[in-house]
Order: sequence, then C-alpha cells, then structure tokens
Amino acid sequence: MSVQKFSSPSEVPTPPRVIDVEERVRRANALWRRARLRAPLPVPRGVSRFTSLQEAQLERDQRTTRHLKALRGPDAP
Repeated sequence: MSVQKFSSPSEVPTPPRVIDVEERVRRANALWRRARLRAPLPVPRGVSRFTSLQEAQLERDQRTTRHLKALRGPDAP
C-alpha cells in the first residue's frame, strides 16, 4: 500500500465499514463473557463469624459453587 498525502482533512476518504452492527454486538458480548470468567470471585461484605474452620470452609465452597453455576448459565448441569 502506497503512502497518500492529503492537503486537508476533508480530502481523506472515510474508511470502509467491514463489521456490521450485529457483528460488533456479538464481539462485545463475547468480550464481556470472557471478562466475567476472568473476574475474581465476589467477596461478601462485612465480617462473618463461624463456629469452626470446617463451617467457614463449607461456606466458601458453597459460594464458589454458586459462582461457577452462575458463570455456566441456567441450562448447565
């Protein structure tokens, strides 16, 4: 591709549109899905008190399971 010179911005041709609106929406949705997958687990606000370490670990495991189910969608097993 050769170099083109223009004397004013009005002479510059508009670039061709290669991607239509539906394709842009599809790409944006895919980008947000990937971002949600890479996002850290949501941490509950405040302080939680547990009577034992096992109870705390169980709550953390349940929170992780809920997060993974939410990422997989409603029709996932």
